[in-house]
Amino acid sequence: MKSSKQDIHRQIRSEFPYKDEQLTQVVIYGKYWGRFNGLQIGFRQPKVEQNLSGIISAYSTDDRYNNDIHYHGGCLAAQEDTYWRYGSISEDYSKILCPVLLIGGFSNLYNSSIFRLINQLECPKRSILGPWGHQWPDDDYPGPQIGFLQELVQWFDYYIKSIDNGYENKQVLSVSFLSPQETGLSSGNLLGWGIIYSLDHPIDQREDDGRSLCFESLPLNQDYELFGFPNVKLNLSSNSKNGLICVRLCMIEENSSSSILISRGILNLTLYASHEHSQQLNVDEIYNNIIWCVCVCLPSGCRLRLSLSTSYWPIVWPSSQLSTLTIHFNEISPYILTLPCLNDQYSITRFRMLDEINELITLKINDDNGSIEYPDGLIWNETSESIYEIKKK
Repeated sequence: MKSSKQDIHRQIRSEFPYKDEQLTQVVIYGKYWGRFNGLQIGFRQPKVEQNLSGIISAYSTDDRYNNDIHYHGGCLAAQEDTYWRYGSISEDYSKILCPVLLIGGFSNLYNSSIFRLINQLECPKRSILGPWGHQWPDDDYPGPQIGFLQELVQWFDYYIKSIDNGYENKQVLSVSFLSPQETGLSSGNLLGWGIIYSLDHPIDQREDDGRSLCFESLPLNQDYELFGFPNVKLNLSSNSKNGLICVRLCMIEENSSSSILISRGILNLTLYASHEHSQQLNVDEIYNNIIWCVCVCLPSGCRLRLSLSTSYWPIVWPSSQLSTLTIHFNEISPYILTLPCLNDQYSITRFRMLDEINELITLKINDDNGSIEYPDGLIWNETSESIYEIKKK
């Protein structure tokens, strides 16, 4: 097995079917073993590398020992040796010099290497992520399917034909998503009264989280008091002229992992520029920003989850067109969640906390009676804190 694999690479390097003078540009394109070989040939730098103009690699890995779905961390292969390192570009990412387009799918078993590759490769690079399995993004399940062939045409036009189509300005990483129409079943009643224990109130959000694109924080190392207007800067584009986006901010309870809705914001994307005059979206043009209000105390140990969906029924009516949204990430215009945290300059004199998991209600009153400075310089400060807790029967 070892010799045959190395022989294949030697044959590709030494017996390439065209002479150097006959070659103008070479692009290695494939998935499964085709995607492995593309990255490995770029890494090995054979005699054709001077003509190697690009690599398009779908569902690949950079580490044959630690990240190959056939060999899980030494369970089927006892030691990492030269055999495994031979086919692993993680030994030296800088050896790949030509432009690389990476395709990844969260339903595919090769779903983690794309993040390392996009961070470590020093060549021109771009990656596309979606919920796909092991097929091409234009016909794979689960959806959404995207215009993958159109993406390839733009990539080839720019890197192979040297057509100035602005492709170099595309974001390094893009994630596409389309939520099921029933996303929002955990949202509560359309005209709910805001009573915590009413059936109108939103329930555990994990069901809707599973239908959404989610981003999650590490456990908080201290309590945070949020008061004001969070802001989410989303660099997103749509594959249709209509669409909506719902952004939910949830608290993940430390012990039960329940997803508790803190706040949500919804935007009809055709009203992005003005709420007075709707305007159809330009397909694939990038838009950003959505704002909503929040007032909550987050306990230490919990996590924050930001969930994005393209539908939120029955709170809002479905968009007239099913729209696949794509989130674009880059360093110049990053995806940012800004939270309004209270600091020592401000104080809340009275607020209530509700532990929905343990059905514990807490009333906390902070009283500041000010300070007095006496003639001898003595300063007297007086504050008090009263805490009342009751468990709901």
